[in-house]
Amino acid sequence: MGHRPLFTLTCVVTLALGFGSVTAVFTVTDSVVLRALPYPESDRVVRLDSGTEADGVRNASGANYLDWKEEATSFEALAGLCTRDFNFAGIEYPIRVRGVSVTPDFFAVLGTEPARGRVLSPDVDGPGAEPAVVVGDGFWRTHLGADPSAVGSVVQLNGQPHTVVGVMPPGFSYPGETTLWKSSAFRVPDPPVDIGDDPAENRGADYFQVVGRLRQGVGLADAQAEMTAIAARLAKEYPDPNEGVGIVVQSLRDSIIGDARPRLMLLLAAAGLVLLISCVNVAGMLLARGTERLGEIGVRLAIGAERRRIVRLFLIESLLLACIGGTAGVALAAWATKVLLGLAPDSVPRTGEVAVDFGVLLFAIAVVFGAS
Repeated sequence: MGHRPLFTLTCVVTLALGFGSVTAVFTVTDSVVLRALPYPESDRVVRLDSGTEADGVRNASGANYLDWKEEATSFEALAGLCTRDFNFAGIEYPIRVRGVSVTPDFFAVLGTEPARGRVLSPDVDGPGAEPAVVVGDGFWRTHLGADPSAVGSVVQLNGQPHTVVGVMPPGFSYPGETTLWKSSAFRVPDPPVDIGDDPAENRGADYFQVVGRLRQGVGLADAQAEMTAIAARLAKEYPDPNEGVGIVVQSLRDSIIGDARPRLMLLLAAAGLVLLISCVNVAGMLLARGTERLGEIGVRLAIGAERRRIVRLFLIESLLLACIGGTAGVALAAWATKVLLGLAPDSVPRTGEVAVDFGVLLFAIAVVFGAS
């Protein structure tokens, strides 16, 4: 290999392109599609949507949500949330921040403990309680100076005082790139616009999302069957807004991924094809190189070399090429992953979780040994 540097470099570059492309796409696919959500027992966390066959799924209304919560037995907790922008009186000047108005069961559904302070709870932060807010780690560091005493302080959101009761750990963010979660003044999330005196009494305004945590031993199909029966009962009792409206229960991960799964799987298959072509090209070059070495092999055999040692020689050379190409490919993948994320549309979820980590390295090592 040292005496044939151009041949060696060509093989390494060809393999690096194949390994790099498949590793980069796998890095994105693993983080977005394959990896579980970063919540305890995340397979039990679901999203509930109402909808019709004609209109598709949509958000929930206040009165319907309260009926779901009262009648459903498949869930440990149900919570509503409504994404909103808030005017935050910052340290130097007011800023606009993305937040969520949530019912106090929200953190019980996701199951994540705070890094500091406490989360919202039904016992403390129900309707009529003092307005409270839980902030994300990034918000705490950027806008509250990473000050531990910020827990218990009062901040202004839309001109109203809110007590900071907790700080979530790094990486916690739902939905999307949320930075803070505030308690609602109602039994349902605060509406983005005025829809009446009490949004909890409204059945026609579908403005917020509902998430839930399944009870131990309850499957998705069981929960779906129960919610279908509840939807039928509501359609019969309140036909005006609910006629023909069902309830769809799906895992929170599937609801977040949406149609990104088939697109990323197709891209992963295409990257695998690129790797296959790279391996075939290198195999062809090695075969051509082997024909040039027939005289050398003949001499080795003539002086007593065993056939298995000749085979081992070629396997070691192939493995060495694959390892060098794989190492270069991982370095290329780290750069290509950033390029992919830069080109990804905003509709691709969980991009903030994408990173070349230990699991990706194990995948790359397996591909290298498989290809060699």
